[in-house]
Amino acid sequence: MKAAGQRLLIVEDEAAVLQNYLEFGKAAGFETRGALDFESARELLQKSAFDIMLVDVHLSQRLAGAEGLELIKLAHQESPQILPIATSSDPSLDIYQQALKNGAYGFLRKPLLSAEDLKIAIVNAMQNRNQQANLDGLRRGHPTYADLQAEDGIVLAANFREIARKVARSRSLPVVIYGETGTGKEEFARLIHKHRREAEGEIPFVAVNCATLNSSMALSMLFGHRKGAFTGATANYLGYIGEADGGILFMDEIHTLEKDCQQKLLRTLNDGSYEPLGSTKVQYSRFQLIAASTKDLDAATERDEFLLDLRMRITGLDIALPPLRDRLDEMPQLVRLFFARENIPVPEQELQNIIERCRGYYWQGNIRQLYRALQSLVVMSSYNVEEITARNLPVFKTMLAPGQQTAETSFVNKSSLVSSDMIRQVMRALTEDVPLDQALEDYERIVINCALTRHTTVNDAVRALGVSRSSLAAKRQKYGLQENPRRLNGNPFFQGSSKYDL
Repeated sequence: MKAAGQRLLIVEDEAAVLQNYLEFGKAAGFETRGALDFESARELLQKSAFDIMLVDVHLSQRLAGAEGLELIKLAHQESPQILPIATSSDPSLDIYQQALKNGAYGFLRKPLLSAEDLKIAIVNAMQNRNQQANLDGLRRGHPTYADLQAEDGIVLAANFREIARKVARSRSLPVVIYGETGTGKEEFARLIHKHRREAEGEIPFVAVNCATLNSSMALSMLFGHRKGAFTGATANYLGYIGEADGGILFMDEIHTLEKDCQQKLLRTLNDGSYEPLGSTKVQYSRFQLIAASTKDLDAATERDEFLLDLRMRITGLDIALPPLRDRLDEMPQLVRLFFARENIPVPEQELQNIIERCRGYYWQGNIRQLYRALQSLVVMSSYNVEEITARNLPVFKTMLAPGQQTAETSFVNKSSLVSSDMIRQVMRALTEDVPLDQALEDYERIVINCALTRHTTVNDAVRALGVSRSSLAAKRQKYGLQENPRRLNGNPFFQGSSKYDL
């Protein structure tokens, strides 16, 4: 840090403290000026250009106690090159976040004890500003949520957004959302929650996938239990129903709910009452139910798979979200949103090429599958040190219409096969700092798991990996890996519940 010739403005409402800080600034080699209040600081900023400003967030009670935040904004207007650093003797997370939002590049807890403290704070702030400048450079010309008119991260037609707003105003109205897997049913429910939260303040949103509820534990997970209710119940558990009190309970794949759970849910929906497992004391929870299903609930009722009384009770508003293949006009927003969310810049022409190529597929897995395919594109481009281009978009069988086969897929584009686990790890490394030891361990675990999946015996895996049997055994124990955990057409890359996991 070169302090010579740099001008430092220190704003502090305690005269003795200000004098100490001015001396620290001079000792660090800065040309220093001081101000005891907002007005004096504003005059100095308007008359002179400063390189750095150290400002106490709480200068006086005259301007509601956070004048320093306003001063930071003003400093950026008067001296765009300035480096503001906020200070406070009693910082809170809220004040810290507000300071950064208003343009501070650093935040320092008072008191400063030496010139070295000041220099360290300034160096850290400079590094933060440089990092921000680099990030802004990467994002220049790159769409943001606001640019996409999808600041909530949800791409949805205007008529569906209006429906969500109306549902949020009718808290007693039950809703059933129909749609294929991956069409955004939970995102629609969260949009309703967002509108309710804006009107009511913080309310819970509890999401449960009924298809994943183990039949023996479903009642406990939904309605909670008391300590000792069954073996392993070592503490009281509130359950999804209790957690949703006053907010929204989103029940995905509700048609898979067991009949005994349907009966108890019906009672709760009628009067709010329920009894946790192991308790005879009646509890109450009142919430807005938003259910989702990939199946026709009326047809399920006719097959006696879904209780008629429950179907009648949740009859309010039925919403059908169309599949992605019928929403191709939204493809530009969806693709742009993905790259904006991941902070990955792509040249505009190539982005258009990717969008046009994505328009040409059927997308059996809808938006979820689209984003998995784009994740694979990013990961493999990074792995191969290549630019992100449309021609490298992987082609999975379920991107095509059922029964369709193209020259691009003999099963899938094998050069682009990547497990969900690997995608997550590489995407994380692309967007945030990851300790190298941890990244190497994550990769090692994936490679070993793939070898164990690919080969029928441990000996074959040992030979393939080029390690000793004892070394492999130690690493399997370390990572909790089983021998040949799952074989899907001999393909190690499929880690989901089916070989068409995308």
